[in-house]
Amino acid sequence: MNTYNIQTVDFTGDTFTELLGINNEGTIVGLHGTANQGFSLTLPATFPPENPPGAAMTDVVGINNQGVSTGFFVDANGTTHGFVHSGGLYTTVDLPGATAPGQPIASLTLAGFSTSDLKSGRLSVSFGTDAACGSAYMSIHANS
Repeated sequence: MNTYNIQTVDFTGDTFTELLGINNEGTIVGLHGTANQGFSLTLPATFPPENPPGAAMTDVVGINNQGVSTGFFVDANGTTHGFVHSGGLYTTVDLPGATAPGQPIASLTLAGFSTSDLKSGRLSVSFGTDAACGSAYMSIHANS
């Protein structure tokens, strides 16, 4: 039988905290506040901010076992971008072929995967637009 410990996690001084991803090291990523500010969390309560430069709102949604986190942010112009955060550096990920930086990308959320997975061919990523509704999408496929 498995035993679990449940712990309440609240960002001090805020009314909203959402946990969205966790890795095997126990680092949790998410967001807090009505203005969506991203963070990574080391229990019991260390919340370093995780917001790309120029971000007005950030959702950190995944983290892999190497500590590389992913998510999306909205800049001051209201444009949504995907991002990868690794080694203290943020890389913006925009939909290829979009007419303006970050557009259309509202449905793009990067899942926690490593660049070695892509380089080795274990994962492939494709982008497209759904013909029926015009929504942009990103497809991540695990190759055998």
